[in-house]
Amino acid sequence: MSGVQAQLHGAARALLENNSNVVFDKMVNQSNRRIQYNDMTGEFTLPSNRSYYVSWEVAIDGSETVQSIDFCVVVNNVMISVSSSSQVTCQLSGTALITTGKTPGRLSLVNISGDTVRYTEASVQANIVITGITCQAGNCRSI
Repeated sequence: MSGVQAQLHGAARALLENNSNVVFDKMVNQSNRRIQYNDMTGEFTLPSNRSYYVSWEVAIDGSETVQSIDFCVVVNNVMISVSSSSQVTCQLSGTALITTGKTPGRLSLVNISGDTVRYTEASVQANIVITGITCQAGNCRSI
């Protein structure tokens, strides 16, 4: 399998504003060096003309005003996959299958709850895995 795994460890009880990217602080595995990560913006750059499977989770410990928590995988400023929870203290997760076109994809995990949310005190506040895949004649495999 070829891809990347990043986690957020240093944000216990920290706040994440609405429409802000999760900024991961630890690269756990980077077996695919073509997938680049910007630790200032929280954006992954995915090479063009490829497909990727994305799996993520984020642990939230409340919000001041909203009644649900919503996070989304965003690629090139387009919402791809939204996950929601009616519980404001939760571990929210989601998956997405992404295919980039002629230009590289800029992928981020974004709080779209409508308000600032607070990360939990868990040892890992967020996790993301991006795996490159290829399909030919109906057969898919990781790259």
